Formats: sequence, structure tokens, C-alpha cells
Amino acid sequence: MSKENGDVTTYTESIQKSLPQLSTMIDRFGNKFHFGNAGGYWHLPLPIGSDTDCRTHLRNIRNMEIRPDDVLICSYPRTGLHWHQEIVAMLMYKTEKLSAERENSMHFLDGRPMHILDSMKSPRLIETHVPFRYIPKQALEKKIKIIRLDRNPKDTLVSLYTLLQKTAEPLHYPGTFEQFVILNLEAGYFYGDLFTYLMEWQDGIDANPDVPFYTSVYEDMKLVSGLFSNESVVS
Repeated sequence: MSKENGDVTTYTESIQKSLPQLSTMIDRFGNKFHFGNAGGYWHLPLPIGSDTDCRTHLRNIRNMEIRPDDVLICSYPRTGLHWHQEIVAMLMYKTEKLSAERENSMHFLDGRPMHILDSMKSPRLIETHVPFRYIPKQALEKKIKIIRLDRNPKDTLVSLYTLLQKTAEPLHYPGTFEQFVILNLEAGYFYGDLFTYLMEWQDGIDANPDVPFYTSVYEDMKLVSGLFSNESVVS
């Protein structure tokens, strides 16, 4: 999906053509950045199709048809989604193949046109970064398995900022890390500010005790992977 130009990751021409119309904002530090206006949050610039918009796409996610055997992974950006997706998919599909090698690859709700998601074979492993109030309604109604990812908030923001720094427009954020943190806390960034996102998810889990939620913590996964790979682990 991307190619390297020096140290900067760029959007390929095909991705550029499939981006929806984006909004542009300048923060109080003078930094310009781009996002998809989903109404309730700022959406990542993702290839959902140039003929749609992020508000419509969000409604489609919220109202999508969920299958009883779907598994949903929910995470704030940079909390280990790709890592968990590979592990869970290997367990679901009973394979050691990575996503690039198998038919059932990543079903990322935020960056796929809905007709593609509808055509995927069951069982589907689907993923999203959207806040709790926007996850598919039927995921709660049908009580499917939902995996939520957690990571140390500082590490999460550092990782997200690093990604934004090394990626060209429209994903690029040109400011300093301190400016990025202030912007995140004051106005949110992609998917809203991290702490509101976390609290909303906790409230949602507490309000739905009959839904099988499972929380996986990034640091715990690192600890376990270090033990299994015989690497030294710092406590």
C-alpha cells in the first residue's frame, strides 16, 4: 500500500485516487494536518473510495450486518492491532500463514468499502479504531467476541507521532511531539483524544456485562513474546 521515498513513507497513486474528500486544519501552533470528517471524530485518511465520505462510511460501520461467528478487534491506533490480528487469525483459521499469504487477510472496517467486507467469507476477523459509541450495533446485540487492545498511553502517543512524522501528506503531522500531545488533549486527533477514548470503552464494557469482551495489553504481550523467544525481559 505504500512505498519508501528516503525515510518518508508515501501514499501510492492508487491509494491517493481512492481517498475520500479530506478536511484540512491548522492547529494553534501553525501546523497543518488532514483528516476525514466523520462528524463525531477525525477519521484517518484511508482508501474507502473517492465516491463516498467519512460520515457515510461511519454510518455503514455502525449499521453493518454482523455474523454470529465474527470476531471484532477494537483498538486506538498504535496499540498493537496488526500484531494481534496476525495471532488471532492464525488461531481462527488454524494456519501459520501471515495475512499476505492467506485468503482471509485483514478486514479493517475503517479503510475498506463496505461491499468488500460484505463479500468476505466467514468466519471474519474484523478490526476497527472507532470509539465505542460507533462500533457496529449488532456486535453488542449478537454478543460476538470482542477483543480490546490497551497500551501504555505515553508509548501509544509516541508511536502514533512517530508514524505521522515519517509519513508524507495527507497523514503527515509537521509539529513537535509536545505540540502533538497538546493538540491531542485539547481537540483530540484521529479517533479523538486517547483518554476519552479509553474511558468511553471502559464505560461501554461495564454497561454490557453479557458481551464477551477480552482485553489484551500490549506490554503483557511483549513480556510473553520475550519469554517464548528466550529474550531477556526487563521488569
